[in-house]
Amino acid sequence: IPDAHVRYARAWLFGSFKTLSDLFPMLSLSKGGLAFMGKNKLKVKERILTQLIVPEENPMNLIAQVVWKEKGNSNGGSAIGVQFMPFGDRRGMNSKESLDALRRLDEQYVEKEKKNNDVALGKIWEHLF
Repeated sequence: IPDAHVRYARAWLFGSFKTLSDLFPMLSLSKGGLAFMGKNKLKVKERILTQLIVPEENPMNLIAQVVWKEKGNSNGGSAIGVQFMPFGDRRGMNSKESLDALRRLDEQYVEKEKKNNDVALGKIWEHLF
């Protein structure tokens, strides 16, 4: 998603979260999780609150768990992958409305990308034949 960013907060006492971080570029997004460039301080299995910021959308808060990270640049940045906690009505779960919003974003941006790829492939095909 062009110009999408992520902020995160580390878990604090009693399931609350600390202050949100600076903005970091989002690398990928699915209904199950996301990847972003962040600080290397996060640990695998750490629970965090992510705030997804997409242009022309309301910020979306999602509880997630860090599942992988790859050390990146010398500035201490890393690619970080998180898995969203389950969606539902109970405490500690992400809201069902969040899942609906993720589905909508997926349809909006994946379908757009698919159409762009189809057009590009069509042009290549015409050029070859």
